[in-house]
Amino acid sequence: MGPVEEFSQDFRHEVNLLVKLRHPNIVQFLGAITEKKPLMLVTEYLRGGDLHQHLKERGALNPTTAINFALDIARGMAYLHSEPNVVIHRDLKPRCVVNRHCSRKSFFV
Repeated sequence: MGPVEEFSQDFRHEVNLLVKLRHPNIVQFLGAITEKKPLMLVTEYLRGGDLHQHLKERGALNPTTAINFALDIARGMAYLHSEPNVVIHRDLKPRCVVNRHCSRKSFFV
């Protein structure tokens, strides 16, 4: 199997996993574009931006907000790790933590 076929197979596998995920701290998967290149995942739009952007524009989080973000992230990660097909988020960073409404609720991308 060549690199292109392997990528397509990995993409299909990821889509099959994302379809099953339902949790308030996980961004909602809506679908995938597979008929043309580039292949794309479609997720809900979260207008609050990401944590990296928030920190850059507004500075450090106050302790209560930071703890709430950490708890939301931990809840999402615990859900991913408890699934029958354990999902490992290998790129967790501030750009991957997004905000639904500019409130404290965090979600993963």
